[in-house]
Amino acid sequence: MTVVEAGIRIQAPRERIFDISQDYAIRKRWDPFSRATGLLDDARWAALGVRAFVRARNGFQMTFKYVQYRRPERAAIVMIDGPWFFEKFAGTWIFEPAADGGTLVRFRYSFVARPVSLRSPLEELIRRVLQRNTEARLPALKRYCESQCAQAPDG
Repeated sequence: MTVVEAGIRIQAPRERIFDISQDYAIRKRWDPFSRATGLLDDARWAALGVRAFVRARNGFQMTFKYVQYRRPERAAIVMIDGPWFFEKFAGTWIFEPAADGGTLVRFRYSFVARPVSLRSPLEELIRRVLQRNTEARLPALKRYCESQCAQAPDG
């Protein structure tokens, strides 16, 4: 299994960051990876067992299910159906409080590529692309969250 992980510190409350990250109505406002996202089966919000989909800007689409949903700590998914080159795919977004009041956010993905005969070179290629995409998504989430929290009234 190949793992990709990246993290960033965001100067905003983790509850707010978690909520923004899991709100499919606003995902396109901050996420440079996603062309379209949505919840399935008439779900109104993300939660344990809920199915959702993401269509990447490159055209690939994945349907997944939430296998963990612990606001504001973490959300984890597993692929139900996805691009031909993934045998397995899982992702976890982790939100940890920082000592200065900010939040440490980590995106962690693991996957197994197929076909088996091409697994090693394919996983290296996918790892590089996924790492680049992950490292672009985190600063985008940071910019969006920090700008939204700066606009929020004091209270």
